Amino acid sequence: MTKTVALPVKRSPIGINMSDGAATKVCTKCGVEKGVEKFYQRVLSKDGLQSWCKACGMKERRIWRATHRERVNASARKHWATHTIASISRCKHWRDANPERARAAKNTWALQHPGATHAHDILNNALRAGRILKPSVCFSCGGNVRLCGHHENYSKPLDVVWLCQSCHELLHNAQLEKEEVVCRRR
Repeated sequence: MTKTVALPVKRSPIGINMSDGAATKVCTKCGVEKGVEKFYQRVLSKDGLQSWCKACGMKERRIWRATHRERVNASARKHWATHTIASISRCKHWRDANPERARAAKNTWALQHPGATHAHDILNNALRAGRILKPSVCFSCGGNVRLCGHHENYSKPLDVVWLCQSCHELLHNAQLEKEEVVCRRR
């Protein structure tokens, strides 16, 4: 009678399983053994990897962001205030480099917001036909920059307030958070 002996699993000294030639690690959050490519790097760990897998980490970050919405929004506003021009140029560069994906994203937005899309089209047609004149300064801060037409009500497409990009974004953020609007240009 032959006796079968299980070979010991080869483990690297830093806790990564090397049994089948493929490096694996057990996630401490979900308890599932996964390939090391499923873990983010972490210099401070003995094995150089996070203890949670990418999926568990993303799930926890999503929960944290949802429960700390005020901190996340404040951080985003602070970042946007100091990186506006860089962010806009990075977005423009991406759109120029990825025209198909940019067009697909724009079409998806248009399908999700048919009322806004219809109002924008009517306003743009009226501007081209000369039925509406765009002012040269922002209604809120008086800045002499490129203006956006802000619709308070999409069912009234020609009833717009002309704002600079900064004031327009601040107005939308304030509407979401019920705050007072103060433009960065002032």
